[in-house]
Amino acid sequence: MHTMKRYSYRIFTLSAIICSMFVFGACSDSPTDTTPEAETVAGIIVDEQAYVVPNATVEAINSSNSVLASDVTDEEGSFTLEALPGVLTDVTLRISHSDFQAYAKDLESLVNEAGNRTQIALAMTHRDSACGQLSLLVRTDEGLNAMENVEVRLTRNGHLVTKAFTGSDGRVSFDYLIAGKYALRFAKDGYKVVERGFTIEHCDSASFDIRMLEKEGGSEDSCCHGVLYLNVNENGQGIENALVKLWRNGSIVEDGRTNGDGDIVMDGICEGEYGVSIHHENYKAKEFQIVFGCNDQKTESVTLVPREGEKDSCCHGILRLQLFDGKTNAAITNATVKLIRERDVIETGKTSPNGNLIMDGICPGEYQITLIREHYKTVEFMVTFACNEDKSVTKTMEPVEPDSCCGGILELVVKDDNTGDPLKGATVKLWKDGAIVETGKTDEHGVIRMDNICEGTYGFDVIREGYKSKEFQIAFGCNEIKGETVELTNDNLPCHTASLKLRIIDDSTSTWIEGATVEVILNGNVVKTGTTDAEGWFLAEGLTAPAGYLVKITKSGYETKVEDFRFNECKRIQETIKIVSN
Repeated sequence: MHTMKRYSYRIFTLSAIICSMFVFGACSDSPTDTTPEAETVAGIIVDEQAYVVPNATVEAINSSNSVLASDVTDEEGSFTLEALPGVLTDVTLRISHSDFQAYAKDLESLVNEAGNRTQIALAMTHRDSACGQLSLLVRTDEGLNAMENVEVRLTRNGHLVTKAFTGSDGRVSFDYLIAGKYALRFAKDGYKVVERGFTIEHCDSASFDIRMLEKEGGSEDSCCHGVLYLNVNENGQGIENALVKLWRNGSIVEDGRTNGDGDIVMDGICEGEYGVSIHHENYKAKEFQIVFGCNDQKTESVTLVPREGEKDSCCHGILRLQLFDGKTNAAITNATVKLIRERDVIETGKTSPNGNLIMDGICPGEYQITLIREHYKTVEFMVTFACNEDKSVTKTMEPVEPDSCCGGILELVVKDDNTGDPLKGATVKLWKDGAIVETGKTDEHGVIRMDNICEGTYGFDVIREGYKSKEFQIAFGCNEIKGETVELTNDNLPCHTASLKLRIIDDSTSTWIEGATVEVILNGNVVKTGTTDAEGWFLAEGLTAPAGYLVKITKSGYETKVEDFRFNECKRIQETIKIVSN
């Protein structure tokens, strides 16, 4: 939760103000120190649309260009400059932000205009390059009604750009966007958080119609408070300044750098599947997948392998890709682009409606780039980057012809070898001749379909968090269709951190029931017991998986109810149970 800054207000009498103006005089017969008292100046910065401007550097400088005080605006666009002189003559307020034109103005004039040192409001103007536009309409998934007061957070490369709220018509727009990769987060009490990534090119426009689902129970706690504790090391020694990116659906959700101990904490993570990529100039990059349940807290340790011959300052290379249809010359949108080095996927992205994609932060070396798009032949090529090279590449993809031998299909089912349950979110990588041809994830049925597979022999990797990975090979004939089932062994079982959260409600009125007795039974023994709280909640933690439990619920005036729950892995199961009055 963001804490608003609070300030103390001073009220000066006219005589006190006059006294402060005389350095060599006094208002009484007794000698006094007439040095102006140190003061605080504070305010808020907004843009042309009156949206807050976070991450702006605000400085107070004197006539010698020395910095007297500085601050960086927070998520509310607020800043505070402390220990400034009481008299602000010859003090300039200077503001800088990469998206905006430079700002400088006499601070004394700004204070006089505001009428208060701690209530200054400033508007900044974007640079001319901020010409992209985004229009959003937010509606309920059921009924398609416009949703008012939805908080919309706009981030670029993991950093907050600004935030705004939808109007009564469910609409909000951002009219000054710089080209780049963005992520949107939509949140409103009583509704499930929605996240969406997109890329906007120079002066492009985009629009999205967003649907939000109501939470069961309306005001239940959000599932966007997950935390990742990550340590990056070399043989147990922490690696400082490693760049860690948290990805979802091809867009950066958050990024940051490790501290001196190699640690980084990322919070505010919503329920779902994510990719984590780790880069450091002197080490081989690493990428892994991670799945968050509702408000999970996860701890991971990653060991990097040293790479010789690279310097800190040489990892600012840029790839500018343009992708076209080889027959029609039309731009190919939504193609998957993978940047790969030594079999490590460094970055993944999607082409824009104009067929463009920009990848940055690239270190010197040789890379494989793989282009994947349904109904097109996969394209692979190598590219070499020098120190901080800005490289533009134009490529074409050829449509798959009906009579070619690239119409092969694989339907793969991934299951738990202990329970036989399908495994959602398993990563499947398709390899040929040492290069990744395609990657994807299994759906809720544990199924993934890969098509447009050309004739030949392929390798497959199946990876799922908490399970031992599997590798195998399949040979495809011309346009052959194959079905395979892969069973993975859980690497973390048995475990003892499963939990069960139950809300008990009245079957007829749906009101919460306080004081119901809940018993959790394993193999005939009561292992957990307790009573529901004022909101009908009961929580049992420290349960074992894999295991099946019976839950017995009793309450005076109600029929006893017994439910069964099965834990195949250590996760939280949350359910609402209705009981019937006698």
